[in-house]
Amino acid sequence: MTDARALLNAITLNPDDDTIRLVYADWLEEHDDPERAEFIRIQITLARHSDGLGELLAADVARMESREQELLNKNTRRWLQSLDNLTARGMTHGRFWRGFVDGIVIDARVFIEDGEELWRDSPVGWVEIKNLARLGPRLSRCPHLARVRCLQFCGERAVTITALRSLLESPYLANLRRLSLDELNFRDKDVATLVQNLTLPYLRELGISRMRMQERTLRRVLACFPQLTGLCLVENQFAYSACRELFDVPTLISLKWLCVSDECLGLTALRHLLDNRRFPELSSLVLDNCGLDTMAFHVMSKTTNPTQITTLDLRSTPLTVESCNAFAAWSGLRTIRTLKLDYCHLDPRGLDAIVRSPHLGQLNELSLSCNRIGDAGADTIANCAGLTDLRILKLDSNDITQIGASALAGSPNLNNLRQIDLRRNNVGSEGESALHSSEQRHPLRRVRLGPDW
Repeated sequence: MTDARALLNAITLNPDDDTIRLVYADWLEEHDDPERAEFIRIQITLARHSDGLGELLAADVARMESREQELLNKNTRRWLQSLDNLTARGMTHGRFWRGFVDGIVIDARVFIEDGEELWRDSPVGWVEIKNLARLGPRLSRCPHLARVRCLQFCGERAVTITALRSLLESPYLANLRRLSLDELNFRDKDVATLVQNLTLPYLRELGISRMRMQERTLRRVLACFPQLTGLCLVENQFAYSACRELFDVPTLISLKWLCVSDECLGLTALRHLLDNRRFPELSSLVLDNCGLDTMAFHVMSKTTNPTQITTLDLRSTPLTVESCNAFAAWSGLRTIRTLKLDYCHLDPRGLDAIVRSPHLGQLNELSLSCNRIGDAGADTIANCAGLTDLRILKLDSNDITQIGASALAGSPNLNNLRQIDLRRNNVGSEGESALHSSEQRHPLRRVRLGPDW
């Protein structure tokens, strides 16, 4: 094995270790590929500063992003040539991350016959298999499955239960950590057959989207994986009783993150989710478009054993003033560090109730994209003494003018703010000037303005 292959293999086995990626960048520079090396270093640097905690100035970030795009424009075809040769492609959301294509979509037959080539130039970890059909037994015998950390099947109408089960029983999937089953043409009895006596001892994260099954079958699925730390359920349209009882599954006690999107979430289920005795490890909770109403927030406010959630995402949850007042009374806000309230029809009065909650702790990130807070809401944020730890603020598409932008720029409470997003507002030249002037007084590292990024 060449030094390059050895390093790529090490990156595949240790995907979170940037040191190995940087060593590979050094190897590339020593072997006459300085632009590829530079690109890896730039993406790693930008990734390290994406949480608003880095030390790069806004001008440095803009310069690096410009150079990143320049290198992509010049070299993308060459860097993706090995994937193109396999008719494989990068997944939709971001082709390159920290220097490499990590997620790819590939035909099952190509993976069987030439899959080894995937790792020639990239440390691929996430693989979406297309056209599996009846090829499961053959695919299960591919030793390069051992490199796959995340496996996904999406919209596979022709796949059979036998083929998928054969694949999931492969001895080479020992490194599989995440499995996503999205929009498969399975009925309730098919899913029950799939998971019967199935064991995936190393699986930690499971995603199920747009599947047709009864509550009892989903409970049976979850019972197969007592070691789960992450669960994503999207648009499965369970009956009300399903969501009422679903989260009373003892095997979910180790969950650290949970995403429930476009499901009808009952009040009993909400109580279970917010109960620290049932979910002592839960730190990230996404409840996107789950039909939470004012009554749900009153239930939340009366929770007596709140979890230690640090990230709460309530996107697409209509928030009335009454809902916001009830939400503000929830003692669980004390541990929240990241709060996402995008697309919530939030107005200035509702925002004022939330940010002035006596329970709101040391909030680091607040996302309010696509609401209607206007200049009054921007002024509320600027004058809120409880937001002094805020580092990331997203306010795109909120009808904010130069008045609101100037209030934010001159705020005495936002001294720790590192990133602010005001795209698709109407801040004007005076608002832009005020924000850029504030970069000299505050540690702002990234200012987003204009119609888009």
